[in-house]
Amino acid sequence: MRQYSVKHTYIFSTFALIFFACILAGMLLLYNALAELRKINETQILDRMALYAEDLLLQREAMYNVSYMISTQIFFRDFYLKQDPYNDIVMLQEFSKFQSNSPIIGDYFLLYTNSDDVFLSTGAKTRFDFFCNTYGLMNPEGSLYETIMNTQAFSILSGITGNENLVVLIPVRFYNRKMGGSDAVVGFFVSPAQIHKRQNLFIGGIDGTSQLYYQGELFLTLQKNGGSSYIVDVPDDPVTNIGKMTLYRADTHDGLYTVVLALPKQPLFFYNEFIIVNTVYLLFILILALLLTLIVTHRIFVPIKKLINNLFVSQTALSSRNEFFEIEKLFEKMQNEKTISETMIADLTQEVQSLLQRASEAKDKAVRREKSDIEKIISYIDINLTDASLCLDKIAHEFHLTNRYISKLINQKTGYNYQEYLTRLRIAYAQQLLRGSNMTVAKLYESAGYSSSSYFIKAFKQISGSTPTEYLKQINK
Repeated sequence: MRQYSVKHTYIFSTFALIFFACILAGMLLLYNALAELRKINETQILDRMALYAEDLLLQREAMYNVSYMISTQIFFRDFYLKQDPYNDIVMLQEFSKFQSNSPIIGDYFLLYTNSDDVFLSTGAKTRFDFFCNTYGLMNPEGSLYETIMNTQAFSILSGITGNENLVVLIPVRFYNRKMGGSDAVVGFFVSPAQIHKRQNLFIGGIDGTSQLYYQGELFLTLQKNGGSSYIVDVPDDPVTNIGKMTLYRADTHDGLYTVVLALPKQPLFFYNEFIIVNTVYLLFILILALLLTLIVTHRIFVPIKKLINNLFVSQTALSSRNEFFEIEKLFEKMQNEKTISETMIADLTQEVQSLLQRASEAKDKAVRREKSDIEKIISYIDINLTDASLCLDKIAHEFHLTNRYISKLINQKTGYNYQEYLTRLRIAYAQQLLRGSNMTVAKLYESAGYSSSSYFIKAFKQISGSTPTEYLKQINK
């Protein structure tokens, strides 16, 4: 009897150690699964935010298109309007057609330089003071008119209307006109409610507060679904934890727009309800539940984990919102199935790979578009290299890109920064003039795009190793 008891005591002790070791392994696997799911959720939020930020950039381009169309059509030229009072009616009819260019545009207006008349998208023409009163614009001591007239680039004014609308200003320079100040300014009233709708379209269902920045300046704070207001500085990392909040950051590809989303920090289920609830249960229920978890983890989680790894290694290639939601549907389908076979995993993996293939093609298309941008910029520099006023700001304005982005493209293409590349082009052009014409050195620097002869000679010697006079003597030997 003693031998039997000792034998079975040993057996049950060994079984208990193995069993609880399995339970511990299951709990660790569950924790790993929950942590991985949280990372997946963070990635999904960042992808949606990135799409939303790029959409803001598209709306900016739509407003720029309105400015461009105004600058190229004769209906909007000031001399055309002065020819006949009836031309005002024709111009207002054309001006009202831009309403559908962007879903966030409300009313908009056009204000000419040195004029007090304001043309409205509603088909009306009014004086500036009456315009301010009608739209509830704050105009302390008439300073708003000067602010609008001094607009030299795309800018956003906030806090100047009684209904919290934003006012977006874009200068208009008429086509074939010499460089200088703007001829007019087109302004758009943008309602936060319309931006909120666009946000819901891309980040719908997420409870939190978002902050929108343009070139690092905060211009709008939006609360979603009753989320508490939480004003913060722009975090450096895509995901940052501050106290009980988690901050998510997404930027546009050119860095113009930044979206920051503040959400309540979501603790892992493993650390909260899971332990509290199961410690209340009877030991037998606890063991049974954990054993069940071990089985599910072994049979279902492992193949799903393989699929997740295959999927999210290439998730950064997802550039389409439709593909993003297609993948979500695949996971919902897996969750609704009671059992998941290897065949199902293979089929779903094949579908995901097909989606990723389309995403890769979209990425290649974006690369081709970037290559097109640099070719246009290089061509523009080659054509205008003799223009002494050619500078990085002028190129950025011409192509509606940032200086930093243009410098990056030029460096990738040529291996030089913008200034060094332009200098080499101009010196090569000057050498060509010396070889093929009778132009004197005194007039050469102006033809090569320089406004200073001393700076030209210094640059010429730095690139070619000799002064223009010495170079001319060398080629005439």
